[in-house]
Amino acid sequence: MASVLSRKRDIVYLLFFIIHIPVILFVDTFPLYPAQLRPQFMHDLRNFYITTYHDRFFTSPPAWFMLYVWFELLYHLPLSVWAIGAILR
Repeated sequence: MASVLSRKRDIVYLLFFIIHIPVILFVDTFPLYPAQLRPQFMHDLRNFYITTYHDRFFTSPPAWFMLYVWFELLYHLPLSVWAIGAILR
């Protein structure tokens, strides 16, 4: 198979998944961390996101939103890690 550098669409997917992993870990799954384990940069990053984008899911989440956060951690994170490896092969 050709190098990932010659597959332009795959480069876009690769960048998406590389960027998305830290977003999942540091922004999306923030409520799952115990308060004493949350470093200050996670608070700062989350506050920046909320003030910049006014995302209502983070300011007043609906009842089902915690289930979505768990899906992010248990499904989307492993899928993103797998996708990076699959794209690079």
